[in-house]
Parts: sequence; C-alpha cells; structure tokens
Amino acid sequence: MTNIPYIFFGTPRFAQIVLSELCEKGMAPTHVVCNPDRPQGRSGILTPPPVKVYAQQQNIPVLQPENSEQLTVMLSELSVSYGVVAAYSMIIPSSVLSLFKAVLGVHPSLLPLYRGSSPIQYALLDGVETTGVSIYLLDKKMDHGPLIASEEIVVTDTDTYSSLEEKLASLGGSLLVSSFPSFVKGSLIPQEQNHEDATYTKKIHTDDGYVDLTKDNPEDVYRKIRAFYPEPGVYTLIEGKRTKLLSAHREENGIVIDAILPEGKKKKEARIELWK
Repeated sequence: MTNIPYIFFGTPRFAQIVLSELCEKGMAPTHVVCNPDRPQGRSGILTPPPVKVYAQQQNIPVLQPENSEQLTVMLSELSVSYGVVAAYSMIIPSSVLSLFKAVLGVHPSLLPLYRGSSPIQYALLDGVETTGVSIYLLDKKMDHGPLIASEEIVVTDTDTYSSLEEKLASLGGSLLVSSFPSFVKGSLIPQEQNHEDATYTKKIHTDDGYVDLTKDNPEDVYRKIRAFYPEPGVYTLIEGKRTKLLSAHREENGIVIDAILPEGKKKKEARIELWK
C-alpha cells in the first residue's frame, strides 16, 4: 500500500470506523487530531473520544487542541503534506488548510446533497432509498469542495442512525483507501460539485425528538425513531409522563412501536399501533 504521510482529523464513532478501515489497509496516519476528553453521563467522568481510544491502541500520536488557534500552532510544528477529515466537530480554518497540499473530507452523503452536520439523520427522516459517501477536497465553505470519489449505498427499511452510520463509515474508509493514492499520484482529477442541487442539514437537538402520537403522521414517527436512535432519541407523553420510543416496525396497516422507556423506569416491550 502506498505510504502517504497525512494527519487524520476526527472525533466520534463515525471517524473511528473510518480510521480503523485505513489502518487495517496499511494506511495509518502520522498523527490523529480529535476533540479534548469531555465529561460523560451523570457521573461526569472525563472520557476520551472514540478516535483517541483507537489511535492509542494503534500507537498513533494524538493531538487534542481546545480551539482553532491551538490547532494551528500544533500543526505548524509538523511537516505533513496531506490531511483527512471525518466528523472532526471543529471547523478547520484557512490557516490550517494552508499548511497542507490538500485536505480530503469524508462526508456521509452523495454531495451536494445533505451538506452540514446531520446528513445521516436527514436521509432517514426523508425516507430515501439510497444515500452514500463522498470524498472531496476541503475549501473555505462547508462540504463545498470538488469531489474526488463517491459511492452509493441502499438504505434498508430497518436501518437506524446507528446501523447506517456504521455502513457509511466503513464505506468511507474503503473509498479513501482506493481513491486517496490515486489522487496523490495525480491520476484522479477532482470534479466541481453541482452547487445548484445542494441541500443542507442542521444540528439535531433534543426537542426535535418530540412526537405527538395522536396527531403526527405514523410514517414520520417511524422515521424519527430510526433517525434519532440512539441519540438524541424520540419521546412522547403517555399518561402525562415523558416516555422514550426506542424501536418500531412496519406492518401492513401502519407502524407499531414495540419498545419504550417510561421516565424513571426500565425499558420494556410494548405494542402501540399507529395505523394509517
């Protein structure tokens, strides 16, 4: 495998899966850049992000800047030609982009569709039959740069955010393995996106997960449960109590919610029928 010196930027599970695909194919980065450790859960235990945990297992040096200024200083002390970004969670400034010959982005959609922070959730909310992964060159605008490669994937009726994230991240890593060396050699020429077709996504918040089972379209409820699992989750009010809707399935007459989590109680099986 071609030995390309590059720095990998990424923080959550999606990035960890992409990184593992690269490492398993002999394309480990020189360094990994990810968010700092953060308190997690009610206990507030300081927890490293998934990318850091994996990188340390692979003995890859990890950088965790708090802001873009620290990031610029840290990287200016290194001499690496390329960067790869996969769900880094920090906007990379021009001062950092200028340190590289090129920075490649891994985005879980078929750009220019679903630019922004929540492409997987929006694809599920829209009920699309296919989505995909794009490899592109970062520029000053969000998910805007020329495309290097893309590949489509089928979205199944049972896919949740968690399952689709894993499929797309794995595909993204494989696509990088096949396209990154060709790009560096100059045999793969980036193509401008069709910006007129661009669509955009926004960050998902907890309140976005609320549904009213007496009013909302059953199909919309089903899509939300799939799109927001496991975070931030979907909830409703049952007998005046906040209740999480954990899973559902489709039947001939409509949608059936089959697992719930009432506030202050344990997960339990259910059968809440939402007929058309």
